[in-house]
Amino acid sequence: MQSGKNCDEYPFASAKEGGAADSSISPAKPMASLKQVNSTQNHLEGSRLNSFYSVCSIGVTRQYLVIPIYGNQTISTTTADTAFVCGK
Repeated sequence: MQSGKNCDEYPFASAKEGGAADSSISPAKPMASLKQVNSTQNHLEGSRLNSFYSVCSIGVTRQYLVIPIYGNQTISTTTADTAFVCGK
């Protein structure tokens, strides 16, 4: 792995549907899509995902919808490209 990069996965590893990095380790789970991403951005997105889980009371049984929005692929690490809405 390159310096300054992390491995990012989708579906999120923290989700019930989260994919496995290796099908021989977890054959019941689908393979995750893996990509090297900027480590600073990856940590920021992980913090935002955890905030979403906390603020919206997402637990093991609560369902949520992820809507990918494709845009500029050269995203600044200070730009908030992730958002969530929850009806509490």
